Amino acid sequence: MPEPTTLVLGATGKTGRRVAARLRLRGAEMRAASRSSATRFDWSDPAGWDAALERVTAVWVVPPSVPGPVHEFVTRAEAAGVEHLVLLSGHGADTWGDSPFGRDMRSAEDAVRGSALDWTVLRPANFAQDFDEELWHAPLEEDAHHVAEMFEIMERGLLAATTDGVAAVLGRPPRTFDDYVVRAAVAGAWER
Repeated sequence: MPEPTTLVLGATGKTGRRVAARLRLRGAEMRAASRSSATRFDWSDPAGWDAALERVTAVWVVPPSVPGPVHEFVTRAEAAGVEHLVLLSGHGADTWGDSPFGRDMRSAEDAVRGSALDWTVLRPANFAQDFDEELWHAPLEEDAHHVAEMFEIMERGLLAATTDGVAAVLGRPPRTFDDYVVRAAVAGAWER
């Protein structure tokens, strides 16, 4: 019987590339998928999904920025024999009310939770890297409205609650934002 294989969607993105690297370091069987990788995956092109899902037992899912496609993907994952889905969502996604921000995440959560598969939904708050990686470099293309919606939610206090999730998962306290800023500045993050 072949080893379990994890499909990492968005494997060239902010979280996907880090998940893929960790799996490689652990020696786990992993298939990296993105629009530009050997295993091509594009949320707007369902024709390629089945090939990406072949012989996969688990999937790291970063939802697209529009609601809907994850439902069809989950159906195909079930048919392909996937056993476990891990979905990257957002902190407090169920408390954002009628905000346009996060509709994609809430739709993806509904799809994953409604499946017959084992699933894990991760709801992190902002990543420190949100402030120095691609999004904040000019031009701010179609992301500006999405970021503005996120800040409206923050202003309403809906992302203010903290959790002990990082400490629980990592077995150590999280790094401070100040520590991140110093490290990013020394690395030249904002000198572009």
